[in-house]
Amino acid sequence: MRRRPTGGLRVDGLRLIIVSVSAVGLFTTYSALEIYRFGDLSASLRTQIAESAQRADALARAGTVVSDKVAFAEAVAAVAATEGADAEAVERLRSGAAEDRALRVAELAATEAARRDGLVTLWGEASADLSHSLSVSLASIVVLLFTVVLRSLAYLSARDRTEAQLRRARADAEAANAAKSDFLATMSHEIRTPLTAIKGYAELLGSGPLDVRQRDELGKLRDAGEVLGVLIDDILDLAKIEAGRIDLHRDAVDLRALAERVIALVRPTAAAKGLALGCSISPDVPRFVQGDTGRLLQVLLNLTNNAVKFTGKGGVSLSVTRDEGRLSLAVSDTGIGIAPADVPRLFKRFSQIDSSLTRAHAGSGLGLAISRGLVERMGGEIGVESTYGEGSRFTVILPLVEAAEAADDPAPAGVRGAARPARGAARVLVVEDSVQNQDLIGAVLERAGHRCTRAMDGIEGLEAARSGAYDLVIMDMQMPRMDGIAATAAIRALSGAAGKVPVLALSANALPDQVAAMARAGAGRHLAKPFALDDLTATVEAMVAAADATDAAALSPPTATGPSAEGALAELAALLGGDWVQARLRAALRDFDWVADETEPSALRIKAHRLVSDAGQLGLPALAEAALALEEAIDAGADLTQARTLLAREAANAEALLPALLARVSKV
Repeated sequence: MRRRPTGGLRVDGLRLIIVSVSAVGLFTTYSALEIYRFGDLSASLRTQIAESAQRADALARAGTVVSDKVAFAEAVAAVAATEGADAEAVERLRSGAAEDRALRVAELAATEAARRDGLVTLWGEASADLSHSLSVSLASIVVLLFTVVLRSLAYLSARDRTEAQLRRARADAEAANAAKSDFLATMSHEIRTPLTAIKGYAELLGSGPLDVRQRDELGKLRDAGEVLGVLIDDILDLAKIEAGRIDLHRDAVDLRALAERVIALVRPTAAAKGLALGCSISPDVPRFVQGDTGRLLQVLLNLTNNAVKFTGKGGVSLSVTRDEGRLSLAVSDTGIGIAPADVPRLFKRFSQIDSSLTRAHAGSGLGLAISRGLVERMGGEIGVESTYGEGSRFTVILPLVEAAEAADDPAPAGVRGAARPARGAARVLVVEDSVQNQDLIGAVLERAGHRCTRAMDGIEGLEAARSGAYDLVIMDMQMPRMDGIAATAAIRALSGAAGKVPVLALSANALPDQVAAMARAGAGRHLAKPFALDDLTATVEAMVAAADATDAAALSPPTATGPSAEGALAELAALLGGDWVQARLRAALRDFDWVADETEPSALRIKAHRLVSDAGQLGLPALAEAALALEEAIDAGADLTQARTLLAREAANAEALLPALLARVSKV
């Protein structure tokens, strides 16, 4: 049986109350009228009965004095004086013979008694009718009120059930939100950890001598890294996206430079597909406009990448024009186009018009939704015109506010870091379970003149810290055996100088509650992976200086920058040496029997996770993607047969390439 919704019960209850109140009013009015009518009738009957009683008394006196003419005449006069007396009967008493007086008085008394009895009977009947009417009215009112009470109880019961359901739904939503937070924390760590090495090696490369072409390529890597960093932050911080809390900067945007950067970033992909790239800027468009350079780059790069992705032949063009006092930025392509029925779904989150296209071209379905949100936050609008099978044109319309020429950009972070002198050699303990990150952190700090000691987990770090021989501890959070929070708390429990050593949390766990947990454990600062080399060096020197001066106020948070893209084998060899890269290659591509033989899911996931980072760093994307697919299948609890087969195949391909890779490194 279908339950009526609580809203329906409430409406029905209100209707019943209105009808009941109206009926009660009618019954009350009717009862009042009946009582009023009975009152008039009762007063009249009482008067008539009283007069009849007076006549009866007078007739009784007349019957006792029939022989006394004078007394009888007085008694008859008393009868005649009563209200409603029968004049003819009284006259017959007066004119009759003396011997007939007693008979006539008796007859008249009997008549009066019968009349009085009739009045009493009429009064009783009227009282009974009134009592019946009042009883019916009262019963009707009671029934109506009882019905209203029952209906109200039904409504209250339904409301209680609804409130209980709402409480359960709220509890479920809070549990889902907690699960989402856990997911974001895990994904933040897993994504940021390999990006730390990618970003760091790119920055170290930028700090060395480069020719013009290499520095230009490195600049493109930084541009791509900045966009990647913004995208990762937006995707991981779903709460910020859903709430629309995207911060925008107001600065001078060089439209020509922005367009050139977009084209330069997508040119390699377009060239690989044989596509033509075009860019045009209308002469009436000002060189500099007010806006957020990073966000505009993100939007245009997303639209241009999509155009290249879904275009098989022909070309893609970016045009910037002035449209009635507004700025129009359009990306056109000669690709597959979009069916009219699919256009409304384009800008919805996690929505893709064709899952087969998603598999062919990749993508999460967030790009256009994020772009629309950014454009709307900028006060603009985004639209699309498309012909299925012929191509599409995405247009962004923004307010046009001219700006003064922007100041020259400062040198890249890596160059600035290389030029800054160290503030003095510090003894740093690096507690990090990733060998690659240990190498990177050590290279950065040793370049700045500091001395580094390494520990693989919290237990090793705690034992090393007991000596009190360090000026600073750099602590990762997610490690085997003992994590960073427990290790930091244990260090703080040590006596003497060992328990007071500054602790810098350097971790991909960068959500607010994770940062707060590390701070409660005793960490003085938190630097999120991936980090800028300049930020790491500045933070270490500031914390050491603050500890020496016992002035924590000397610390100021560095400016976070986005991660960069991965380097090639030759770049790694030039940075860390060919022997290091060869050792990493042999270690990463050695003994893949565990792919088929490992039966423990947790151990299998750890090995697959390690391989994702190693393969990605060494320039083996297919192997990294296969390892990631296995890791995701384990997390999802899915069947691992297909993922194991894929990883085994890619591992065999990588092993076959190993001699060529080693030969390539040996030539560097």
